[in-house]
Amino acid sequence: DNNGLNKSDIRLLTGRLQSELVKIGGYTIVERKKINEILNEQKLTMSGMVDDKHLINIGKMVGAKLIVLGNIGKVASIYTISARLVDAETSEILKSANKGFGYVHKFKY
Repeated sequence: DNNGLNKSDIRLLTGRLQSELVKIGGYTIVERKKINEILNEQKLTMSGMVDDKHLINIGKMVGAKLIVLGNIGKVASIYTISARLVDAETSEILKSANKGFGYVHKFKY
């Protein structure tokens, strides 16, 4: 389920989140390709069968201390992003944020 988004929207919003985290600094971003390699090794897929618990375990496998989990979606012309910063060791949610946008073209790079 793509939450009302097409693949292009998903790539755009995911890329935006990664860029913002890099700009903030202090975070090491693990590329999707590396995560997919680990998923393949573990015989898992991103087809919805991987829940937050599994994603936290995958984060631990790549040496992450903190993990950003969340979702993006679209209802009519409103795009939404929900994100949680999670401690990989304790699974404690340290921070969370939600943002809604009227149109993707309003994002500023």
